[in-house]
Amino acid sequence: MQRLKIYKADEVSSPLQIEQPVLPKCSCNNNHELLSASDCVELKYMPEMGRYISATRDIQPGKIIHLAHCTSTKEF
Repeated sequence: MQRLKIYKADEVSSPLQIEQPVLPKCSCNNNHELLSASDCVELKYMPEMGRYISATRDIQPGKIIHLAHCTSTKEF
């Protein structure tokens, strides 16, 4: 069985700098309540359904209404 080497904090190099892709822009204006969404949607609540997102107007197919930038600090 191979033993894992334990590194001291000063032996570990800084994390890799990975170039992040440029995200597209939302098709509508920014939403003041949902920071990663456009103003084409709003957050609503109903006791029997809980929280949900609803359209504030007609949204054409292909319009970008939500952007998420996922990150992870865990190295695989």
